[in-house]
Amino acid sequence: MNILFIGNSEIFRRKILPFLKKKKIFNCEIASKKKINDNFFSRKYDNYDYAIKNTKAKLVYVSLINSLHYKFCKKSLMQKKHVIVDKPLTLKSKKNFELIKIAKENNLLLAEASVFSFNKRFKKFYSLIDFDKKIKIEVFFSIPQLDKKNFRNFKSKGGGCYNDMSSYLINCIYLFYKKEFNNFNLKKKIKDQLINNFSLTIKEKNYSFNGKFSFNSKYKNYIKIINNNNKLFYPMAFSQPLNKETFFIHNNTKNYYKFENSFISFLINIKRLIKNKKYFAHYKNLTIATRIREKIEKKI
Repeated sequence: MNILFIGNSEIFRRKILPFLKKKKIFNCEIASKKKINDNFFSRKYDNYDYAIKNTKAKLVYVSLINSLHYKFCKKSLMQKKHVIVDKPLTLKSKKNFELIKIAKENNLLLAEASVFSFNKRFKKFYSLIDFDKKIKIEVFFSIPQLDKKNFRNFKSKGGGCYNDMSSYLINCIYLFYKKEFNNFNLKKKIKDQLINNFSLTIKEKNYSFNGKFSFNSKYKNYIKIINNNNKLFYPMAFSQPLNKETFFIHNNTKNYYKFENSFISFLINIKRLIKNKKYFAHYKNLTIATRIREKIEKKI
């Protein structure tokens, strides 16, 4: 299967490309405004629009700055291409719903590359949770100050902690809450017109969720769950170290796992879904996630 990458982002170069070269699961094309000398790609373009219109690929992966996600997802869908896009899908729930509608009407796959759950470590961790029991969930992700030129520092490019990290929050609510919610508390801190720190809390009789996300802090990310007498701690939840053994802690016992690239596992799953033409689950997941985003937007 051919895949066209729109953009040559840092995350693509560091976390996806090296492993695609090893696995060789796709025939890869790329569109980049910077010259690409790598012979790994079967076709190279210097214009995004031309690439989308002339590619032989059925699948397009949009890996651009946040503010361009909607534009090039829509252009790709209108050319009858299946689409994957780096998180966030778009910057507004209204635009998410629009893209989902186009994808469904044309029987096309649309997927946001929020991949932290696509590995054996997470699946085992998740299987140990008893959702019928009282549950307390803590989700945390902070990163150090970014380089001044990083697009996440600019409002016009879709920057800020909320735009960059809200997909983690939303997917955790979807995975760990499993039902509609209306009452929640949201806090945020704004600097230079950007939300660089935010948190969301849900409290109910047998359930509590607390998610905290921030820029300009020490690098740390984890999921912590107290589930009746069950204690689970999942370090490096959203960005596991490349090529290093990882673990989670279950009642003071460490469970170790060999490195597994979640991006590649995600892409293999996408390839299988396209082959089998089974897109309903992604429509459903994206719709639920977008409804959650819509509720948060009203307070953010």
